[in-house]
Amino acid sequence: MLFGYVGTPTSKAVFDIVRKTKIPFFAPFTGAEFLRNPVTKGIYNIRASYFQETEAMVDILLENQKKHISVFYQGDSFGEAGLKGVKIALQKRGMKILSKASYERNTLDVENTVSEIAISNPDAVIMIGAYKPCAKFIRLMREKTTSRPIFLNLSFVGADALAETLLNKGLGVVVSQVVPYPFDKRIPVVAEYHQMTQKYMTESKISFMGMEGFIAAKALCRVLQKMNHFTRPEFMRKADSMNENLGGFRVYFTPKNHQGSDLVHFTQIGPGGSISNIDNLNQLYKYWD
Repeated sequence: MLFGYVGTPTSKAVFDIVRKTKIPFFAPFTGAEFLRNPVTKGIYNIRASYFQETEAMVDILLENQKKHISVFYQGDSFGEAGLKGVKIALQKRGMKILSKASYERNTLDVENTVSEIAISNPDAVIMIGAYKPCAKFIRLMREKTTSRPIFLNLSFVGADALAETLLNKGLGVVVSQVVPYPFDKRIPVVAEYHQMTQKYMTESKISFMGMEGFIAAKALCRVLQKMNHFTRPEFMRKADSMNENLGGFRVYFTPKNHQGSDLVHFTQIGPGGSISNIDNLNQLYKYWD
C-alpha cells in the first residue's frame, strides 16, 4: 500500500503503476482530478478536490459581486489542475478568467506575473501555488501596484506557512481549507489531534497540514482494524464500505465513490499572521499600505 504521498506531480508519477498493479493508494495530499474521475480501483481520496475548492471560491466571490477574477498558478500539473477548476467553475456561469499568469515551479520568479495580473485590475486573484512564491506575489502586488484585489489561495499552499511568511502583509488573504479548523478543540477529532501531538510529537506545531495528516492516518487505521487478513483485495473491500465519523469529520467511500469528504471552508490571515475562520468576505480584515 502507498500512503502519505504529497503533491500532484508525485501522485502522477505513480498513477500508472497503481492502476496496473492494484496497489492501494490511500489519502494522497492532493486534490487532482485524475485521481478522482473516473473512479480508479484502489485509489482513495479523503480531501475535497481542487475542482471543489475552486468552485467554492468562485461561489463566494460572485456572492460578493466580485466578477473580475484572475488566476496566478504554478506552471506544472498542480497549477494546471487548479486553473482548470477555475475555468470550469466560471464556464458554468457563462464567464471567463479575466487574466492569468504562471511562474516556474521551485522558483520565486513572480515579478512578470505581478505586472501581467495587475494591469487587468481584477477584483480577485485565485492562487494555485507554493507558499513562498504566493507570498512574494501578494507582497509585490500590495507594495508595487495600485491593484487591490482579494487574494484566495488553494489549501495546498499551507495556510500556516503562508501566514508566518506574510504576517501583517497578509491581512485579509483567504485560504480555502479541506479539514476542520485545527484549533477548535470542541471538535473531537481536533481535540484528539492535540492530545496525540502533545504526547508523541512535542516539537511539532499544530497546523492545518498536521490536521490533515492526522485525519488520513486515523482513517487508514479504521480500515486496517476491520480487516480479517492483510491482502490488497481485503483492504479494498473494507475501504469500499467505509462510512466513519472520525469525531466531527466523516469519511465515506463506496465502490463507485472514492471521494471521502466534500468539506471546503474558508479562513483568512489576520494580524501578526494569525488564522481565523470566515463565513463570508465581509469578515475580511482590510489591508492598508
